[in-house]
Amino acid sequence: MYGGLLELSSTMAYLADMKRSLILGLVLITLFLPTALRAAHFDIPHVSVYGTATTEVVPDLMRWQLSVRTNGKTVNEAAIKHDKAVTKVIGFLHDQEIDEKKIQTSQVQLAEDWDYRLGNRIKKGYYAVTTIAFESGTLEAYRPLWIGLSKLESISVNGISFDTSKRIEIQEMTRMQALKAAKRKAEALANTLDSDLGEPLMIEEEATRNEDIRSALNNVRSRRIMADADESGDSLSLGTIPIRMRVKVVFHLIHWRAQFRKSHNVTLGSVPRHRLHHGQKRIERLSLDALRHEITHPIDRPQ
Repeated sequence: MYGGLLELSSTMAYLADMKRSLILGLVLITLFLPTALRAAHFDIPHVSVYGTATTEVVPDLMRWQLSVRTNGKTVNEAAIKHDKAVTKVIGFLHDQEIDEKKIQTSQVQLAEDWDYRLGNRIKKGYYAVTTIAFESGTLEAYRPLWIGLSKLESISVNGISFDTSKRIEIQEMTRMQALKAAKRKAEALANTLDSDLGEPLMIEEEATRNEDIRSALNNVRSRRIMADADESGDSLSLGTIPIRMRVKVVFHLIHWRAQFRKSHNVTLGSVPRHRLHHGQKRIERLSLDALRHEITHPIDRPQ
């Protein structure tokens, strides 16, 4: 019996050591493999740049998010009241000509409702909650929607964001502008070092968090909501939505003077020192355009 237990214990210890070794190996691969791959891919002179472009767009879509919450002393009471409240909200949206396909209900909850008083947990009854999201392509409908929803019971407006129906097209256009910006930046860097750009080695689109910060940007830049729904005048002030794209591009960097030496065999081992000195002086006198011309049309050199 004890022999079996010892054998089982030894096997478990062996498996644990194997597991630790496997995890360590995976961690090392994760850490060093990407670096090794990058080094292998770009083991040549290169320049890495980022290009960013932003397009300001006037919004033509509104996205609303509502919450409907009802309470009841019993489960049945809370459920019935909630069903009536949700039905009334959806009916109002239909009256405002909101497309049925643009209305979505989600996050439906029905649970016990508790309160805390003087450190004691007291059951108040039950509550039901539903989230309603809808989209409108008519910005002029903002005021009727705002005033009409404010008159309904058991409802709260969680947020209103603005967007454009041409987002994909504008993103594609802005992405091309970002690529052009990256190329201009790389050319400026290369020309400063008497070099030129070769073929692109890598093009990578960087995350810009357009989706994550859109609502926050809209809150700051694209609307003004008035607290008093009865106040006269416009209650919506539209601005623009920034659509931002960012790319990373790696170009092959070509040093024309090094290419000139290579194409003309100007090395310490192949020519006398005085000829090498003469070649270096000549390189210094030539402009970058002249160097390119000589690479394309090599000059006759004495043997």
